Amino acid sequence: MDKHRSDHSPLAWKVVAGQGPEAEATIGRVSETSWAFTLGVAKLIASFPTEFATGEDVERTGEALFAGIQELWKQHATVPNKTGRSRSWWNQECSVWNKAHRKMCKRDKLVRRLRGLALRCCGPTSAQYKVYDDMNVVTISDIKERAKGLQAAVKRAKRVFFDKIICHAHPQLISNYVAWTRPRRLDSSVQIKRADGTVLDNPEELQEEFKEQFTPSVQKPVDMSILDELPNWEERPFAPIS
Repeated sequence: MDKHRSDHSPLAWKVVAGQGPEAEATIGRVSETSWAFTLGVAKLIASFPTEFATGEDVERTGEALFAGIQELWKQHATVPNKTGRSRSWWNQECSVWNKAHRKMCKRDKLVRRLRGLALRCCGPTSAQYKVYDDMNVVTISDIKERAKGLQAAVKRAKRVFFDKIICHAHPQLISNYVAWTRPRRLDSSVQIKRADGTVLDNPEELQEEFKEQFTPSVQKPVDMSILDELPNWEERPFAPIS
């Protein structure tokens, strides 16, 4: 229904959920930073003695090793910059296919430029133009092949990632993740009471109390004077409906 021709007023809510938890600083497994961190830890371990006279020497060495590794971690670890396009299921295979696809797209762009230059300078019947035109056909085919490979890699990565999550969550209960949904502990025997605190002693009273709760014989009074404070709008004319 068109909101400009309707008597219904559209409502909208804006909820500020706040920022999510800050990501922890990490070191990439395969990177120059990882190599520098590993080399620093190796040098730190090599700087300590291999023989100890007392237990206090062992304890001091352990504390120094722990403090040194912490300091190296602070120097090399960085907080990952996750954007709205970051995907947790993305793996190394996806990166390889994506890199190959981008590389081929750049090559195709260069071939197109060279083909256009040959067309302007040498004409469409020249041998140089035909060479670049054939190269363009090959690059387009390679782009399609790498795009299919990237799509297949993405499907495999998603399948592996979400299968692990489903296998972990399937035998679990929702109460294991949301505390307020856990079943509450009930007493072995309880007394059912009325609103005034009196106890219901027999099934007839219990039935009557349930009946009064859902379908009361005496309705509660409703103050209709609140409607007098609301403005009355003029009724809009409508065309007769055939």
